[in-house]
Amino acid sequence: MPTNNGLFLAHEFTPTKFRTADEKAKFANHFFRFVDSIFYGNLHL
Repeated sequence: MPTNNGLFLAHEFTPTKFRTADEKAKFANHFFRFVDSIFYGNLHL
């Protein structure tokens, strides 16, 4: 099932034999939300 929500979309990633483009997009979106939550107070003035 393709990822349609978030900042990163599956078509922006290159699939490999280890991970699909959809898996990479899901990880990128989760990681971005994690980093954003840590730095929310410093980055959003």
